[in-house]
Amino acid sequence: MAAAAGGGSVPVTQLTVEQLGHVRQTTEREIEMLMTKISELNVAHQKLTASRECATFMGESSTPQPVLVPLTTSIYVPGVIQNPSELMVDVGTGYFISKNPTDAASYFSRRMAMMKEQLDKAYGVLNQKRQLFEAVSHLLQNKLEAAQAAQAQAGAQPSA
Repeated sequence: MAAAAGGGSVPVTQLTVEQLGHVRQTTEREIEMLMTKISELNVAHQKLTASRECATFMGESSTPQPVLVPLTTSIYVPGVIQNPSELMVDVGTGYFISKNPTDAASYFSRRMAMMKEQLDKAYGVLNQKRQLFEAVSHLLQNKLEAAQAAQAQAGAQPSA
């Protein structure tokens, strides 16, 4: 294990207590940021799953479907999907593409696979950061205990 210090690499065992504390705090913040990102990716994955399921459902229906159309998060109006074989898919940044339900479900499946890859990478980095955090915490605790023992031993010796 090594930590960056002044552009070079220094073994973590050679860091001072203050430096170890800084590395520990930095790693803790990185873990929190990664956990936030993972949470956001999970929410996005759930939305893609719901969209895929809806597209699949629409593909199974050939008759007009009654729906509630949201005007705001609290106001809905009744509507009817006249052509369930044509869906408008939001592909990001305000762009929509007309797709049939099968193609829409396939699109959402591909997006879900990409999201799963990102989640797997984020979990891998999170595990590495947690291991670093545990190692630095353990080393910091050992150094603090050693310093306290040395201080207690120095205080116990009679002065001449």
